[in-house]
Amino acid sequence: MKNNIKKIVALCVACSLLFTLMACGGANIKVDVAKMGQDLSKLSIFSSELIEVNQDQTIMKYMQGNLQSKKDVSNAVSYASSGKSADEIAIFECAEGGNMANITNAITGYVRNQKLKFSSNHKETSKLNDVVIINKGNYAIVCVSKDAPQAKKFIKEYLSK
Repeated sequence: MKNNIKKIVALCVACSLLFTLMACGGANIKVDVAKMGQDLSKLSIFSSELIEVNQDQTIMKYMQGNLQSKKDVSNAVSYASSGKSADEIAIFECAEGGNMANITNAITGYVRNQKLKFSSNHKETSKLNDVVIINKGNYAIVCVSKDAPQAKKFIKEYLSK
């Protein structure tokens, strides 16, 4: 009986170490946030022209006044439409010692607000329901477009370079 308990505990410890290593596997990637945003914005997956938004405005817009979340971001860029469509890109780099969960929660809250804003526009609501949100390493990327599968593929390939 004691041997079985020891084996189970050893297995649990081994599994937790394995999952820890897997979770940190993408942490060593380095992405040029500005270039990725620029390259993604050039794809023909957006219904309208996207305009680059500077880092301060991006953080203010997405972090919605949450001072803790602002401290979690070291670099950010976004591209947005004129406001008539929900098309949008935002890329965040988590600061050293920052909390990626705060960034992800802020992104989720922002998308929820956008769904309310565009609730009477079925086409835009559909895009927001298919929003692509990817976290890898120190990066969080959100993309609202008319072609979520292509956006997701592009982002995943970009992050694996």
